[in-house]
Parts: sequence; C-alpha cells; structure tokens
Amino acid sequence: LTEVLRPRFADRDIGLTLGWVQSVLHQAILQLPESACSATEKIEAVMAINKVIRSVTSEIPSRSSPAWPL
Repeated sequence: LTEVLRPRFADRDIGLTLGWVQSVLHQAILQLPESACSATEKIEAVMAINKVIRSVTSEIPSRSSPAWPL
C-alpha cells in the first residue's frame, strides 16, 4: 500500500492518514449495536484493524531511521 501512495504523499502524510482511518474504523465498530456485533467480535475486529495498520506503518521510515531524509 505504501509503495502505491508514496509518489503522491510524504511518509508522514501516509502515517497520519492511516491513523485517521484507524480511528474512524474503531469508532464505527464500537458504535455497532450489541444485536449486530457482540463485544467479543468488536474487540477482535479492533485488534485485526490494529494489526493491519501496524504492519503497513512499520514499512514507513521513522525520523530516527537512516532512511529518513535530512
């Protein structure tokens, strides 16, 4: 995903956007009624989102990494 977006956005912008997407998805899941999704299912969904976002953002260089432009 980051390789597709990199030409248009700086790494920082990708990280900020993914953080926003994560927040929106969390809010949407947590607002589902109990009749549609149990608390256990909500927790599992949030954990899955976190895992995906973490795997994508781990590919983005941090300011402390040697790959970060000076």
